Amino acid sequence: MTRDGDIPTIFNPRRNRTPSVLVTDEGVANGLFTHTDSVSSQQEAVATATEQNPTTSQPGGIRSQLKSCSSSLCSKNARKQLDVKSAFLNGSLSSPVYMEQPQGLEGRNPNVVCKLNKALYGLKQAPKCWYSLFNKTIINLGFTQSKKDPCLYFTNTTLLLIYVDDLIMFSKCVNELEFVKSSLSRIFKMTEFKNENLVFLGLEIRKINDSVFISQNELIKKVLQKFKMEDCKPAEIPMQPKLQLKGGKNECNPKIAYKELIGCLMYIMLGSRPDLSFCVSYFSQFQNCFTYEHWTYLKQVLRYLKLTENLGLKFTKNNNSVIQLNAYVDSDFANNIQDRKSISGYVIKINNNAVCWQTKKQNVVALSSAESEYIALSYCVCESLFVGQIISDLLNCTVFPIQFYEDNQSCMRIASTLESKRSKLIDVRHHFVRDCVNSGKIILNYIPTEFQEADIFTKSLPCVKFKYFRDCLNIIDCSNYRIKGKCRKTNSVMCVA
Repeated sequence: MTRDGDIPTIFNPRRNRTPSVLVTDEGVANGLFTHTDSVSSQQEAVATATEQNPTTSQPGGIRSQLKSCSSSLCSKNARKQLDVKSAFLNGSLSSPVYMEQPQGLEGRNPNVVCKLNKALYGLKQAPKCWYSLFNKTIINLGFTQSKKDPCLYFTNTTLLLIYVDDLIMFSKCVNELEFVKSSLSRIFKMTEFKNENLVFLGLEIRKINDSVFISQNELIKKVLQKFKMEDCKPAEIPMQPKLQLKGGKNECNPKIAYKELIGCLMYIMLGSRPDLSFCVSYFSQFQNCFTYEHWTYLKQVLRYLKLTENLGLKFTKNNNSVIQLNAYVDSDFANNIQDRKSISGYVIKINNNAVCWQTKKQNVVALSSAESEYIALSYCVCESLFVGQIISDLLNCTVFPIQFYEDNQSCMRIASTLESKRSKLIDVRHHFVRDCVNSGKIILNYIPTEFQEADIFTKSLPCVKFKYFRDCLNIIDCSNYRIKGKCRKTNSVMCVA
């Protein structure tokens, strides 16, 4: 996979463009196309060339699955990280696609076009062709595809995650890993990263005894350097409490890299820093109406990262064989001073390890705090059911009922009874929470506000309270577990050779 620059390529706009079809010297040598004498036949394949890509998991989704498997990862003692070379060129086209002759081709004839034999980077159907080939190959090796995430495969002893051309495998059986690796290597050209510690999609993963540590220390340093904040004054919190900004009326200054910084911070937040969730969500609202004032407050997040660049998530193994799935959900009623929409926030834990989190501005204006809490609860229930089904696929066990912790008793009564006065204005799609309660899939528990861990996802908090909830999420200083030794660059992060 081509990687552009030091910042993760998901936020590089060059990766999202639709370029004209190009053929490299390697592509010509591999016989990726043949000549055809009919230029008009190219028109017959226009529809084929504009096929839509299949639905694939986003990096954030892959990270969620990786963290959802944290309890299993702690117990597995073998792993492999592989990269498929020129992955899209392995895919075969199911329908004819034609292209103009590339520049530099000897004996170029303007009246002749090329018929592709293989998929190329830049074709809209290339990801689908590659994925279909890989899916068929890995299933033939005995893997089962998850019904909930098409990029997750597993056997009784092995887990496999794929994102485009990057693969990561964990297993209890070393021989099975070697078999899978050798089988794939006979079909695809692959590179194995033999590092003491894993670096996957920017996540530095270290296993110490029965614990797994996930951090992004090197990536944070590069972001600070990119925005010239490596020597900035550190800050204790990422955002001032009770900060309320209004969108600017004039056009945004194109010289300010506001959107680029938001993208970098979101990449870090999704990977290992849930403590950044609210501030990233808040400042993202002003991407099309920011001013220099917004930019100044946004840079405080970088000053906070300067102080906490060594922080990361810790996942601990539970000696109990029972998988416990808990969720903390909260909302901040009428938070936005401009449209009075509320903020939802939640965190989902497996055996007290945070695996999913979200801060989201609600789509509708809630008329009461109970209504805003009920809407937030519906968001959390959706994600919790998904995580529970992933665990059921992998471990062949049930995690239901899921324990939910809510600090609004009126919301709990709406979810448990058929009150009509308070709930008649709530959208029907949120009332599936009642069905989940009645069916026994979820259990609602009351928790006092001062112990509500999801509070950090709904508002900016004072320093003492912010650090307390940050500790509840198992965000610790990972500097004692930093990688040492010679480094080489992979996936935009430095790791041990």
